[in-house]
Amino acid sequence: MSHSEPKYLIWDNKYPLDELKLIVDRFKKKGRKEESNNHKSGRKKTQSAWLHSNELLDLNIFRDISWHCINANKQKFGYNLFESHIVECLYNNYKGPSGEYKWHMDDSFGQENDCKLSAIINLSQNKYTGGEFQLHFGQHTDVQLNPGSMILFRSFTLHRVLPIKSGTRETMTIFWHGPKFQ
Repeated sequence: MSHSEPKYLIWDNKYPLDELKLIVDRFKKKGRKEESNNHKSGRKKTQSAWLHSNELLDLNIFRDISWHCINANKQKFGYNLFESHIVECLYNNYKGPSGEYKWHMDDSFGQENDCKLSAIINLSQNKYTGGEFQLHFGQHTDVQLNPGSMILFRSFTLHRVLPIKSGTRETMTIFWHGPKFQ
């Protein structure tokens, strides 16, 4: 990576809480609960649910999020993404004390593609303490991800959410897929 290429992009306080609530409500009504080894191994301590992107497309905020990510990819990252871009979106609800997600990379759901970009939007409606988001680029990089903020980064970047001390941290992750890396 050259020095001019971004390690991540952030849109701070981009989305209002009332619009974020629409996404949270949709996940709570229609989301499919996650059953994964991450929970069983103790690497991930959250309540999680999945929705297909088609189940969110009627929300203006979701279309805006997608537009920003697609344009950022074209201008800054340059990955070859599938036309449909996204298939599944993940909702994580980290409750204090102890909700966390240890160091990990986002990977693909199948053998025919690679997860290339991850976007995380902080959907939290209420205050919480702890739950700091970190990326690893040879050293830990703390990223302030306020409610209504979004970060976009390469999916193969190590990242984690530190334990929640009190309150609840809610996020949505969108995974952007494309053809296998060559």
